[in-house]
Amino acid sequence: MTRDVVSVRASSSFQQVVRTFAEQDISAAPVLGPRSKVIGIVSEGDLLRRTSESSTHSPNTDTHQDTAIAQCGRLSAAQSWP
Repeated sequence: MTRDVVSVRASSSFQQVVRTFAEQDISAAPVLGPRSKVIGIVSEGDLLRRTSESSTHSPNTDTHQDTAIAQCGRLSAAQSWP
């Protein structure tokens, strides 16, 4: 298990997260919300799913690049976290 955890912000763009995954050679990361509290996790599978959905719904546009990562990952409501 790693000691230096790489995380992303809920407001990070799709491209920022893809770049972080590639540069850090990781396949998932915790998503931090306000006050740096963990609100979920985003994985390569989430990114691929979002890419697939974007190309299915609008094949001539690249709308997913500016999407905040909060819309891609499995996020939890703050009250459900211990």
